Amino acid sequence: MRQVAAIILAAGEAKRFRRSATGTKLVAELEGKPIVRHVAEAALASRARPVLLVTGHAHAQVLGALDDLLLELIHNRGPGAGLPVSLNLAIGALPDTARGAVILLGDMPRGQA
Repeated sequence: MRQVAAIILAAGEAKRFRRSATGTKLVAELEGKPIVRHVAEAALASRARPVLLVTGHAHAQVLGALDDLLLELIHNRGPGAGLPVSLNLAIGALPDTARGAVILLGDMPRGQA
């Protein structure tokens, strides 16, 4: 059976956000847990499979916020090159059984622009 996957993009450098000691808004707390965790938990609660996570900047901190969740990890070693690089890495990692993918931004837990 072909599935729709979920791709969480969490590799950005968060250049406009410096409130966190890690320099990334992804691990800043919202309602008692890291922002990126809200996104990952929503993806895992959906029917999307697999759930892929692309990290880059602040890789260790992001993984630490999600260490007990079942996610497929992809590391973007050049996050400064921008979002398209992370997206291409994730699309390249999709299994042949994926018929499509939902793209989630790791710093937008409520999906608002």
